Amino acid sequence: EKTVQVLTSCCFSRHSPIVRTALRFFLQQMPKVSSVDDTDSDEEEEKDPGRDISKLKQKLKVKKKTKKRDRILTRVVKSKTRKYDKEEKEEELMAKAFVDPVRLLRDPQQFAEKLFGKLQKTSERFEVRVLFLTVIARVVADHQIVMLPLYTFLERYMEPTQLHATQLDRKSV
Repeated sequence: EKTVQVLTSCCFSRHSPIVRTALRFFLQQMPKVSSVDDTDSDEEEEKDPGRDISKLKQKLKVKKKTKKRDRILTRVVKSKTRKYDKEEKEEELMAKAFVDPVRLLRDPQQFAEKLFGKLQKTSERFEVRVLFLTVIARVVADHQIVMLPLYTFLERYMEPTQLHATQLDRKSV
């Protein structure tokens, strides 16, 4: 809860990188930190068993099909899928253990209003303004806050020439 309060104050900083990081924290878009010893190529091969399974099936097609090779293939396929399912379950448990920071806000109404005021005054890039809008929309939706000026602000961006019109429309809901 204290972390959420510190990052709430970081959202109103004058420094753009700090603001972007704080907004991404509220959207849970933080980059994953990996250790130096891990290799990315090994992880990707382990995470997706489909490629290995298709290679093994291709081997079976090329070589003469025997019952022994068929048993080995089914055994390897089961072990790969079991390992993959186990990793998926662990990731789900980690995601459930992680608490949504938007729900831990002390005063969500005031936070949303202050953030909206900063959004109106900011001259940041469009991507940063979209981050602001996304955080405000999440706070409004999760805490059922009524912010009428938000919808009139979003009207400015609802033009046929706007590239991100659907993304902004989704935030207005």
